[in-house]
Amino acid sequence: MKDNPKWVDVTELMQTGVGNFIAAFVKSDPANLSTYINRLTLLDGIKTINMHIEEITGEDKTNGVVVEIFNRVNSGGTKLSGGDLALAKICSSWPQARAEMKQRLTKWKTAGFDFRMEWLLRVINAIVTGSASSLLLKVGGGAI
Repeated sequence: MKDNPKWVDVTELMQTGVGNFIAAFVKSDPANLSTYINRLTLLDGIKTINMHIEEITGEDKTNGVVVEIFNRVNSGGTKLSGGDLALAKICSSWPQARAEMKQRLTKWKTAGFDFRMEWLLRVINAIVTGSASSLLLKVGGGAI
């Protein structure tokens, strides 16, 4: 795809617009230029669609409640776990968090500890909230 001018970097299209891509199509397939311009314009038009965003806030909106609401609304898609939500919250203020946590988990694995990301997120939650009630460990030969 990299060297094929008919494949478009959507991120670049969204950032720069249709004009930057026209020259590539003029060179590669001038007979179908209008088709490509129409397609690029439709894709670029996504930016103008108004989307309703429902903010889920309030003291009663625990992580569990937010996950339940998300999964109800997103019933046809991938289920969101509490760990996914916790990681998203952490990454919103610390973008490198996922990479850092994976690095730590790898380091501990080489030392013989088989911890999972979900476990690490539960530990972080326990430290931040001061409550270990959600810190459940599977013991007896299983992964933690």
